[in-house]
This record gives sequence, C-alpha cells and structure tokens, in this order.
Amino acid sequence: MEATKYNKSEIMKQAHRYYVVLGDSRKNRENNKRGRKLFSFGECLKMAWDEARRTVSEARYKEAKRKEREEMEEIRRNNPAKTVVYDACVQAAISAEYSRGRYMGD
Repeated sequence: MEATKYNKSEIMKQAHRYYVVLGDSRKNRENNKRGRKLFSFGECLKMAWDEARRTVSEARYKEAKRKEREEMEEIRRNNPAKTVVYDACVQAAISAEYSRGRYMGD
C-alpha cells in the first residue's frame, strides 16, 4: 500500500481555525466565562490531523464500496437470473393446493 499524501497547508489552516474558536488564546481566555476547556495549538493540530486521516479513510471506504457495487452489477448483467417457467397445468395444481387454506407441510 502506498503512502498517503496529505495537504499539509489545509491541515495547518484547519488547526488554526480550531485554535481561533477553541484555543487557549488571550481573547478566548478573557471570554471564557463558562469555564470550558481551552485547547493548545498542539491539541488543535492533532484534531486537524485526525480529521484529515478520517476523511481519507472514509474516501477509501466509499471507493471500495463503489467498486464492489460495480462488480456486482457487472456480474448481474453477464449472468441474468434464471426464471422458472411453469406450464398452466402445474400452476393450476399449485394454486389448487394452496387455495384450500390449510398447512400442506412444506
């Protein structure tokens, strides 16, 4: 399996966005009246990396499911379902047996 290339610029931007909203910056410390946990930039960077890995993992999973679905459709196209054709006499006998409304033991 080849190594995944991540867009480090986007990861750093996302970490900075997290830090602005959740981080332990001076502005957030002054406005932290509810006593919520403030995150360091390192913690925000870790959250951004986790999100990037999760995004790649989900994309790989969706791609694998799509390929599997396409393979199944190809199999269905090449091997159509075999249908059973009853003649009228057999169909009449079957419907007569089941029309009595009692269990026949099948």
